[in-house]
Amino acid sequence: MKKKYYLGLFAIGLVVPIVFLTLFFSMEKGAMLTFPQSRYDYGEIGYNETVNLKLDFVNDGDKLLRIHKINPSCKCIMSKFEKRTYKPGEHGQIEVEFVANKGPGHFITHTLAFESNDYKKPIRVINLMAKMKPSLTVFPREIFLGSVRLCESYTEKIVISPFGESKEFKITSVTTNVPSAEVSFSMLKNYSEIGISADYVGFSPDTSYMVLFKLLPQRTLGNISGKITIMTTNKSSPTIIVPVQGEVISNFVINPQMLFFNLTEEAMSLNKTITIANKSPFELVIPNNHPHLQLSTECQFPTKEFTFFCTVKDRCLTQNTKGILQLNVKGHHCEDKLFIPYSIVMPI
Repeated sequence: MKKKYYLGLFAIGLVVPIVFLTLFFSMEKGAMLTFPQSRYDYGEIGYNETVNLKLDFVNDGDKLLRIHKINPSCKCIMSKFEKRTYKPGEHGQIEVEFVANKGPGHFITHTLAFESNDYKKPIRVINLMAKMKPSLTVFPREIFLGSVRLCESYTEKIVISPFGESKEFKITSVTTNVPSAEVSFSMLKNYSEIGISADYVGFSPDTSYMVLFKLLPQRTLGNISGKITIMTTNKSSPTIIVPVQGEVISNFVINPQMLFFNLTEEAMSLNKTITIANKSPFELVIPNNHPHLQLSTECQFPTKEFTFFCTVKDRCLTQNTKGILQLNVKGHHCEDKLFIPYSIVMPI
């Protein structure tokens, strides 16, 4: 009995020191590199602007902290620190400097990787973020034409000026791929050229340019999709793209817009009168070989309003017929094609 008692005491005597030593050593953490935050946002910065930042840190561990190396993600980042070793609880500071060299509107994201004897994270990464300021202001940034009538001109003015502390610049060329459009540029002389008051603008006419966009659609109907390309001497904005969107619609008014012939009714219902009007004089080419319709007119060209008569050529058709009557018109500056749907209903 006593033998077992002494064996139990001996076992307890072995276990207690082991547990104590385990707890003691587990309380030792080692060196720990701690920053107040892992991401630093510079906000908006200008092109080629030098940014300086001081990163504070502390050794939160209970061993001597050794910073072995700092690895930046970009050669544009320079860093320096007072020393490489820090006692437990000691604070330090690292100076960071980098030059912004991306274009306006771009987001900059760089990292600093700290290699140390941190017992938890031998490599700690700090993120540096910023957004590039626009070095040039462009107004408007895009051109939406809406509905532009064929043969009617449309003009839009674009103002480009230095932003903030940006230096003066020059426009070297302006081009566009929009059909029937032309562009030109010149120095902005005064605010009256763009039709606004100086109280509502943030630029000076002495350092600004005006790009003039002119559109005169002459032949093509439908959607307009293109761009204006502006080349400058500004390093951060060497190329400026201004999108152009819109639609070209016919300038002619047609009445009626659809023809319906009912061969079951009296002969009078088979004669239709069509009127086409325009703001400026035009000429109309009437097809004389249409397979189903006979066209005639008493109008003299050119005229602003044209009336012609239409009737069914063959009243012995064997089935209902649908089609499109195409008319070619020619104005002073443009040509157009007009389309009038028609339907011929046969007797049952």
